[in-house]
Amino acid sequence: MKNHILKILFLFFLYSLSFIVMAGECKYQVSGTIQVKTILKELKKQTLPIIGAKVKIFKSQLHKGIYVPWGEGKTKSDGSFSIPLTLKGKKCETGRFIKVKLKFQNDLLELRHKHAGFSPFFKVKANTIYRSSEKVTTSELDLGKMIFKKNANYSLGVGDFRKHAELWTIYSKVFDYLKSFGEEFGFQKRVAVKYPHNSLISDYGPDGKRLERSYANELNQTIYIIKNSRTDDFTLRTLVHELMHIWAYQHIKGPSGLVGYWLQNLTTHTPFAPAHIAFHEGFAEFAAQRILQEVFEKKASKPYNRSFLTTLLAGKKLKFSEGKDSGWTSLLLSMTLENIQNYTYFGPGDVYGEDLDKKKIIKRDLSQSEYLCERTFITLKDILSTFLPLSQGGENVKRAKLNFGDFLNRLVKRVPELTSKEARKYIELVNPRSYKEPFELFCN
Repeated sequence: MKNHILKILFLFFLYSLSFIVMAGECKYQVSGTIQVKTILKELKKQTLPIIGAKVKIFKSQLHKGIYVPWGEGKTKSDGSFSIPLTLKGKKCETGRFIKVKLKFQNDLLELRHKHAGFSPFFKVKANTIYRSSEKVTTSELDLGKMIFKKNANYSLGVGDFRKHAELWTIYSKVFDYLKSFGEEFGFQKRVAVKYPHNSLISDYGPDGKRLERSYANELNQTIYIIKNSRTDDFTLRTLVHELMHIWAYQHIKGPSGLVGYWLQNLTTHTPFAPAHIAFHEGFAEFAAQRILQEVFEKKASKPYNRSFLTTLLAGKKLKFSEGKDSGWTSLLLSMTLENIQNYTYFGPGDVYGEDLDKKKIIKRDLSQSEYLCERTFITLKDILSTFLPLSQGGENVKRAKLNFGDFLNRLVKRVPELTSKEARKYIELVNPRSYKEPFELFCN
């Protein structure tokens, strides 16, 4: 009987203890939506959600006191976040000041501030986007919409941080688009971006020429976007162009060779470079143009005409085209150009019609009789697939294969409808000594 009574008392004690603990724990929630009003004219002042960025909640008993971390979460696909929080004991009884910070960092991307150096610490700042002016006593705090825009409160209105928000949305769109082709088309490592970047050599020399341009570093997978007293490279084309350099680095087997070539020449833009060196710049520009059209609905650039290639290559033989990034850009853009038979590539030194920059192809005179045209249309996904293994257990493309012939051979293997004969017709279009037009090559 005595043991039975003790057992009942013990169970009652445990029940009472659990009730006290539960009663002493208070649940809270901070929610809101983070967006950015775009600055770039190419995006036409859209209001876009911030997706996948870190949101950190801090609390303090004093408005200007020390804020301590309370909880964190990530923004969703619509830019919203909802972060559950808890407090225990007497802390539940009093209100608290709340601060919200945003950090542009996740598994795929991180945006670094202008003072980020070589130290692995503090490269990415968490900037304040909200701070309560009075103590918050409610269990739920809905902050509504917080929009990066001109004259907004806290860091929401700071120029560089606002551009970080826009850059974040741009890269998020590109990441999602490439991944929609398949997991293997996505980025394999985290990409870092430093903006603004202003090193000792990023300004202008005494001759008025730029000493350094924005670039993508293969060794640390970091993009450096330059901003100084005379130049701001924060443009949609530059941002996407440099990002696709990183994509190429991550999908080529082994080093690209760009670092060694730069150390030898202090530039990768020599008059005639090895094919695998010229490829990277040409590919990055091609991929940027396709993404500008397919993701951001911008007009893609056209391939270069032969008059320009002839001047650029000084009338040299075809093989020199693959030693110029413009040769690669023109080749790849030609493959993905719709209704290519409606354009003229000119002959060496010829001029037809009016071309605004005298470099790009223009539409030919369509008054002449039409032809029956059969052509395998190549997509951006097809071009990207040439980087990937050709068979299960195979390897990604190596730099030794980054020449016109081997690259097209890989493309033929990736696109069953494309024959080697048809693929090599595109080389004719970047041959500075050829006069053949697309309608002659692809039409009867």
